[in-house]
Amino acid sequence: MSRVELVYFRGSEDERKLMRCAYAMLEREGSARRMFMDGTVRSAEEFEKDLFRPGSLPFLVLHDGQPCGVSWLNTLEGRAARGHYAVFRRYWGRKMSVTIGRSIFEHYLGLRDERGYLFDVLIGIAPVSNPLAWKLALLCGAEKQCVLPHFAYNARTGETEDAVLTTTTRESLEESRWAE
Repeated sequence: MSRVELVYFRGSEDERKLMRCAYAMLEREGSARRMFMDGTVRSAEEFEKDLFRPGSLPFLVLHDGQPCGVSWLNTLEGRAARGHYAVFRRYWGRKMSVTIGRSIFEHYLGLRDERGYLFDVLIGIAPVSNPLAWKLALLCGAEKQCVLPHFAYNARTGETEDAVLTTTTRESLEESRWAE
């Protein structure tokens, strides 16, 4: 059985370099532009700055000990966080992507401190025009809450488009296991 791990990056120079390399890989594979269609990140250096800014929690995702993608939380409020992840192309495929995505959700929702769980809900927002992103989240245990009109900005066209809002909780992960 495959093993997925998340390694928290605190911001050392080596970790920053790894994240820049991860972005370069996503860019070569064509995922970076889609992921940051709002134009906020256009280079490896901007990706690094975004991931290591205050309030962002960046992780390298490993599959059987090998880097398979990146994930991060931001927009932290109470016990909620906005979650993001990108998987490298060679790890695409329904079974592999779902295993990785579900493991990411389980990791974040399992984080604890002395007071209990750090997060009760992960929020995902993806453009309606990117069903691979939001449908994968659903396959991994998220639930679709609604469509947000004109929420996703597309820097290439200068237009906004509708976005799908998903939430993932420990309960939705458990319920999705029974649906498999």
